[in-house]
Amino acid sequence: MVHSEALGASQFRDALFSDDCHWEKLSLKNRLDQDIELQIQCHLFKGRFHLLIRSANPVESRKLQKSAEHIARQLVDLIKVAPDNLSFVLVQENDPQSCWRWAFRWVGNSPLHSSTTELTDAAQQRLFSQVIQRGAQFPLIMRVGDVA
Repeated sequence: MVHSEALGASQFRDALFSDDCHWEKLSLKNRLDQDIELQIQCHLFKGRFHLLIRSANPVESRKLQKSAEHIARQLVDLIKVAPDNLSFVLVQENDPQSCWRWAFRWVGNSPLHSSTTELTDAAQQRLFSQVIQRGAQFPLIMRVGDVA
C-alpha cells in the first residue's frame, strides 16, 4: 500500500488493524518465564528499525505490558541492532483500538525503565503511517533465523 501522502488518524488505525497487513507470529518469554504469543511487523524507514507489536488477546497484552523490559531485551537480541536505532509501537486491538509508543531508557543493551505514550498526536501518527507505507517491511524470522 503506497500513497502520495501520509494517512489520516482513522486510516492510520485501519492500516494497522487490517487483515491485509502481514503480521509474523513470535513466541517470547515474560519475566516469569511464561510464553507470550506476539505478532510482529518489522519496518526499516530512513535508517531506523520500527517494530510494530500486537498481542494475540487481552491476557497476552497484560503479560506483555508487565514484562516490557524483558520483552524489549529479547527483541533487541533477536534483531541484532543497537537499541537506540529501534522504536517500538504496541498495537492494541481491544476496545477501543489504540497504538502506544513504547520507550526505554537503555544502559548498554539493557533496558532499565519503560514508558508508554499513546499515539494520539497527529505528527506521530503521520510518522508511523509513513513507516507503514514507505518503510521496507521485512520478515523478522528470515532476518534472525528460526526462533520459534
